[in-house]
Amino acid sequence: MKMFFYANFRTWDYTLGITRKVYSQIETFQKLGYEVVYCGYLEDGCAIFDNNGKIIVKKDYPISNKSIQHVIRRGMIIRLCTEYLKRNTDTFAFAYCRYHFFDKTYLSMLEIMHQKCNKVVIEAHSAPKFTDKIS
Repeated sequence: MKMFFYANFRTWDYTLGITRKVYSQIETFQKLGYEVVYCGYLEDGCAIFDNNGKIIVKKDYPISNKSIQHVIRRGMIIRLCTEYLKRNTDTFAFAYCRYHFFDKTYLSMLEIMHQKCNKVVIEAHSAPKFTDKIS
């Protein structure tokens, strides 16, 4: 069984809790018998990886300014995933998406996932914190 894991995380930075969590989720799916294809950020762009962590598709940042890279990388990874899913002839058992902003590009990617995957699961991994006390 094959699955597609959409996550916007820095694949190289193990000092971040999110990186450790995403890799732990990928390992758990693999232990359950899934072949996991996933995406993430690189220091010089973004990529889609196979089940062994090897890069399948990579797109470099078009600019070297780190501040601008931080702004454009989200759109880049969504477009990269959308293009990959459109071109790929495989059908995935399901797609697992860590929640992201629901804008037009993200919704377009979800639409393609719906066509290429039997199920699409979206993880809403955080909730707003309420600081006001109710008296």
